[in-house]
Amino acid sequence: MAFCVFVLPWCATSYDMAFICENTGSRKGHKVTLWLFKTREWYTESALETFMRTTYPAELRHRWVSFRGDGYNIVGDLVIRAHGAPLLQLAPDSINDYMAHLDNGKKKALYDQLSKNDFETTKRICDEVMRGVIYSDAVAE
Repeated sequence: MAFCVFVLPWCATSYDMAFICENTGSRKGHKVTLWLFKTREWYTESALETFMRTTYPAELRHRWVSFRGDGYNIVGDLVIRAHGAPLLQLAPDSINDYMAHLDNGKKKALYDQLSKNDFETTKRICDEVMRGVIYSDAVAE
């Protein structure tokens, strides 16, 4: 009985996991219970992934990076906050809004640049997206 009163409130019994693809900006996640059951799975495909899947399906590759791993106790209180730090931390609709202004060549160039996993280039692209700058030809080398 003492175990339930003193230990369980401090132990994580479930985790909310979330991942972002640093090549496309797509997101996915699920909840994992103490008994290792996966529940509440979700997936949000970005406009960049949709473009690559429909136009260049053979070239589409994912690079999933964890950005959430919060643990909750038996009564649902947050007891562990474990966020990763993926480089591509943009609001979910940012890439989709940005993609609306690009022609197909620039969309492909955007994917090629992100999939190179080059820190400086990806950081610059994220800054451009955040500022709402239309993707320049300079990125498509």
